[in-house]
Amino acid sequence: FRRVLFRSTTIHVFYATKMGGKYEKRYCTYFKNPDIRRHNMQHEGLFCCHSAEWVEEVRKAVEGDR
Repeated sequence: FRRVLFRSTTIHVFYATKMGGKYEKRYCTYFKNPDIRRHNMQHEGLFCCHSAEWVEEVRKAVEGDR
């Protein structure tokens, strides 16, 4: 395998830490320098249950505001 790298593109990952560390390891394995945004939630909790926070996180990712 090889890492996915797009020269002018950043891969943004919204990561639910309660899913376990294997997923974060997978993101780092397949994507070079991913922008991992960690949330102490279960899978899709941010998207499904906290839609206003989800929109804000997407805005931050797009605008580069951490």
